[in-house]
Amino acid sequence: MRLFLAVLFQVSVCHASPAEMSVGWGHGIEFTRPDNPFKMNLRFRMQNLVSWTGETATSAPVISPQVRRVRLRVTGQLLSPELLYTLQFSFSRQDMDWDNSAFPNVLRDASILWKAAPWAHFVFGLAKLPGNRQRVVSSGEMQMIDRSSVNRVFTLDRDFGAQAHFFAEPFSLKLAISSGEGRGTVNSDTGLSYTARAEALPLGEFKKSGEYFEGDLEREPRPKLALGLGVLHNDRAKRTGGQLGQTLSSARSFQTTFADSVFKWRGFSFYAEYMRRDCPNPVVSAVDRLFVTTGEGLLLQSGAFFSETWEAVGRVSWILPGAAVQTLTPRQTQATLGLNKYFSGHRVKIQGDLSWTQEETVGASTFAYWGGRFQVELGI
Repeated sequence: MRLFLAVLFQVSVCHASPAEMSVGWGHGIEFTRPDNPFKMNLRFRMQNLVSWTGETATSAPVISPQVRRVRLRVTGQLLSPELLYTLQFSFSRQDMDWDNSAFPNVLRDASILWKAAPWAHFVFGLAKLPGNRQRVVSSGEMQMIDRSSVNRVFTLDRDFGAQAHFFAEPFSLKLAISSGEGRGTVNSDTGLSYTARAEALPLGEFKKSGEYFEGDLEREPRPKLALGLGVLHNDRAKRTGGQLGQTLSSARSFQTTFADSVFKWRGFSFYAEYMRRDCPNPVVSAVDRLFVTTGEGLLLQSGAFFSETWEAVGRVSWILPGAAVQTLTPRQTQATLGLNKYFSGHRVKIQGDLSWTQEETVGASTFAYWGGRFQVELGI
């Protein structure tokens, strides 16, 4: 990684004179040359977080200050505007999936995109699967400090493979065949993962692809609605969540279905997401707590701007585990209220929230706790 950054620095220095460089919030640092199709764009962002949790509102809280995310993203084009590349790296420990992969998993994205036609794009490499909308939305463009518990339990995440995206306004179809083991894996088997997602924009296009960033920062003058529906089948997965989670001692095949929608109008946004996972034999070892979390989850999230830069947000999520795992993982209800201050859109913002969570496991007592978070995000 040090060698990569050193080479990148030397390239930027060597080409500073003949190349054109531009810098801007939301646009990063971009190097271009009028006589060359090569283009390179550098972006970084960091999220500094302080959180606390307590069993009751008056109990002594557990305080956790941390650098939640530090990302470096390199994108651009090679040979022609139809051939694009994406590289992304993570540098904070929590962002490396260290606990489940047993090594610092720095690489997040390494993919090539070919725009074969305006209606057909093809992707090859390590990238996000066309899964539930909240996972596809960047963690730097969320109106809450982090994704919901429903996403955490049932999400698809990144994988190495090939994708095909087809567009016929107002519809799109995205297909993927991937390894099924997630990023950073060195294992291989005969089981692959298959993903399909269909989308529709029945009220027309959002400003600046606003269906894929949270909050109505663009103040859509007319109502806009996006609908999504998808399914994933992971054949002989080796991790509890397929692309994420602990390593299983015995592979499991499962299917995840998901549906989502987002509505925006005049600073108001509403988001809903439903996810379900089915597996015929989800428990690998009850003693070691190795299992695929089956069941279903529902997320409702909304936000409204009450001034030019201030937004109030709220979210409620429910997780109902499948019958086979109800003694191993809790049924959960979570409610969150938050407040955002935007200085430069999602690039520079301050966020705070307060959550109440209730967990109920079959055969055990119900447990409820409070939590609060404060986060500062800075990026270009």
